[in-house]
Amino acid sequence: MQRTVIPINRIQHLKVVQGMIQKFFDISDVTIFTAAGTQKIEALPSEQAKQIIERLNAVILSEEVEKNA
Repeated sequence: MQRTVIPINRIQHLKVVQGMIQKFFDISDVTIFTAAGTQKIEALPSEQAKQIIERLNAVILSEEVEKNA
């Protein structure tokens, strides 16, 4: 198992992908995009992928608000 740490301020955007076979099994991939490239978390339960995206978006937005305050 490989562990990669991405600083929140380096994330440019996020994407959830679910192919045809993944839909059948109700799993999704989360892709995190940075200037240096992408990192993918594969084969997550779709609900968990959705929660990860929502949580990361909330943290990113709160970081932006704090930065601009």
